[in-house]
Amino acid sequence: MSTKPNYTKIYKDLLSAKNEDTSIIKGKITTSLEVIKISDTVNQSGDEQMQKENYKLRAYDKDSVKEILEYQKEHNYTDSYISRKYGISRTTIKKWKDHYDDDSSNFFENNN
Repeated sequence: MSTKPNYTKIYKDLLSAKNEDTSIIKGKITTSLEVIKISDTVNQSGDEQMQKENYKLRAYDKDSVKEILEYQKEHNYTDSYISRKYGISRTTIKKWKDHYDDDSSNFFENNN
């Protein structure tokens, strides 16, 4: 059985160690997109080279991919805009869209 790290505790501890305000963490951090957002916030003033390397190591869970693609569709944003906003290559976004358009659990279907 695989367990996820407690990202909420990790980032609160990290902020406390830096003597920074932990109130930027609201609620439980559960998706990879939330981890990436809070990581960007915590590491804003970090080394630029380190930030570039971190972008290469990012991984997105299905819920995060869904959120990004739904956000893009809802606002009619281009792949280029989403690429810049989230630091994801246009090729990756295109692959996600192709994969989930072919998938029977299409993200854009209304599942109410």
